[in-house]
Amino acid sequence: MSRRGYRMKGLRLVMLWTTLAVLVALIALSVHGALIGAKEARGLFNSPPGVAPWALFAVLLAGGLLAFDRMLRAPQLMFLHAGILLVLLGAMWGSDQGQHLVGRWTGQSKISSGYMQIRE
Repeated sequence: MSRRGYRMKGLRLVMLWTTLAVLVALIALSVHGALIGAKEARGLFNSPPGVAPWALFAVLLAGGLLAFDRMLRAPQLMFLHAGILLVLLGAMWGSDQGQHLVGRWTGQSKISSGYMQIRE
């Protein structure tokens, strides 16, 4: 095996262990968020320390799609990882901070919460 092959194998191993650690951190964060109440959990998950593990998980998913050649040989694995990545990016896009960034890029603002009166 060439030197590049050993490096890629080492990179894949680091990615796998990092992904496992991030998943454990996300499970702990989610359990904590479930116990503190909805308003506090929203603040926790929209804060920079709460967003960091989710962003790192998205980067690891995208990196996994590129680093592991088995993803191309087994399309179901590729679609599984791509689907999780799309759901995660959609959740980030729909968050308050995501809407703020989209508003800055496109110049459009979106109402993130409010009340709607429905008359019968």
